[in-house]
Amino acid sequence: MRVARPRGFTLIEVIAAIVLLSLAFAALLTTMGNASRLAVNADAHTRAALCAQSAMDSAFVLKPIRAGVIQGRCDKNFHWQLQAQRWQPPNPGKVPVQMNMFRLDLTVLWAQGGHQRQARFCTLRAQDPGRYNPSGLP
Repeated sequence: MRVARPRGFTLIEVIAAIVLLSLAFAALLTTMGNASRLAVNADAHTRAALCAQSAMDSAFVLKPIRAGVIQGRCDKNFHWQLQAQRWQPPNPGKVPVQMNMFRLDLTVLWAQGGHQRQARFCTLRAQDPGRYNPSGLP
């Protein structure tokens, strides 16, 4: 007569399975932590870009562009600084330019994770010197 052997896992097999599961769980948590940090970083850069767009859109709407520096805040975390300077386009044919051109350099600053972060944006803006109407009305 055969004696039935008990079926199941040995203690060594159970311990090995628990170790493998814990290593996989630790790797998963590390990956999720990195993904969370990247999401927070992407959110901050998106908010900085929105701040920059708002600052660029509202700068010099009611006043003519003048060379110099202006500053402002978008909210309690984001501070911006806009530097305007005259820009002369390359003019190889010596054709007279009828517009005043300005280069606008915008820097958005914020603190994140104990570090100072910044994003820089640059654009050109034209201003017709003869058509500026300070009242903003046509």
